[in-house]
Amino acid sequence: MLVTFSWVKAQTFVFVKCISGDCQNGKGSAEFTAPPFQEISGTVVYKGTFKNGKMSGEGTISDDGHYYAV
Repeated sequence: MLVTFSWVKAQTFVFVKCISGDCQNGKGSAEFTAPPFQEISGTVVYKGTFKNGKMSGEGTISDDGHYYAV
């Protein structure tokens, strides 16, 4: 299931670790901790583009089998 939410990037995600790729300025996958907020909370994985170590551009966030396009 893929759901698109524009508010996902507005959340305060705390970077945990880079899983693969370039999580500074490029494409990669990273683990983040998300604060409790509706459907997304706890540990999530972001796969997409990064700029200055932050989510940037397009990607997906997944948690427990749910996927969110950002």
